[in-house]
Amino acid sequence: GSDMADVIIGGKDVDTIYGGKGRDTYIFNKGDGVDTIYDDDSGPDKSIMVLGEGIDKNSIKLRKGSLLLDLGDGDAIHIANFDYENPLATQSFASFQFADGSSLTWNELLAREAGRRLRESRRWRYGGRCLQMRKSGVERRGA
Repeated sequence: GSDMADVIIGGKDVDTIYGGKGRDTYIFNKGDGVDTIYDDDSGPDKSIMVLGEGIDKNSIKLRKGSLLLDLGDGDAIHIANFDYENPLATQSFASFQFADGSSLTWNELLAREAGRRLRESRRWRYGGRCLQMRKSGVERRGA
């Protein structure tokens, strides 16, 4: 991409995409494979990720490495230059927009992941039963 506002589509399979300082719009559709995005977040305008039909808010799982949006079925988006120590400082995207008209801001995306990780850190599978942490200790519940 240039320093202007660009529309960028990676296409099928594995792609490496470079965006400029402008407010870029990245389009990703189900079946596009794995894209790695290097977006220049030093400019004042943050980019937008448009996710196609069949990808919704519940499809996204964040993974370590870059900021990896695991969309399932072999589809994923790596957002490079992500700082886990200071995730709000590396905000490359203003929003993630879905085909159903809904959207998530950068902060909402990170908050969803923080909530998921908190829930998972309090639960373990053991011997077919779910153990859940409580303030008073561990509670055993049926599977």
